[in-house]
Amino acid sequence: MNWAIFPSGNSEAGQSCADAWSKAGWLVAVLIDDDQPSVTCDRLFIETNYRGTGAAFNRMMAEIDYTICACVNDDMFPAGCDAPVAYYSMLNQFGAPCGVVQPVGKYFDGNAHAATSPIIGRDYVTAFGPAWDERFYHLWGDARLKDLAVKRHRFYESPTLGIEHRHHTQKFADTLPPAKRAANNAQHKADRELYERLSGIA
Repeated sequence: MNWAIFPSGNSEAGQSCADAWSKAGWLVAVLIDDDQPSVTCDRLFIETNYRGTGAAFNRMMAEIDYTICACVNDDMFPAGCDAPVAYYSMLNQFGAPCGVVQPVGKYFDGNAHAATSPIIGRDYVTAFGPAWDERFYHLWGDARLKDLAVKRHRFYESPTLGIEHRHHTQKFADTLPPAKRAANNAQHKADRELYERLSGIA
């Protein structure tokens, strides 16, 4: 089964994103904060103590039955990333759902150092354990995930799969409430320092 999963701090944004991934042939799981209204999707998770995207993704992936899992955010929309196409891209590259595929098609936002919207195969998680390092809150966890997948020869950037990232830095409205955006941004410095230590950069 092919799932698209994401955490959302804004149920309205989450619903719009869930609908788009569902139309592209994915089952959809959404994790929302307990202060948010419900989202209609295939599996809803409620979080009382949000610890970041990595912890959210690991929790969802541990509790759903998936073959491949697109790990996105509520401002990321499929653009040539239908579920069957993504599944065969994984199989064509690795022979099994045992890798990390990063769509870099039409709308890729250029974060070449990180897998910001990876599609992860079940066999990859079975072989190597949970995909996300939960010490990271957000972006630098994406970088850590990519580094490890590259080291394991299990990373592929697909130019034929596309995801449109409607990020607030690209002149889209910021759908994350200000307090949650501030908490997110506050983690970046600490996360980068941890990433540099683990990577031997510091």
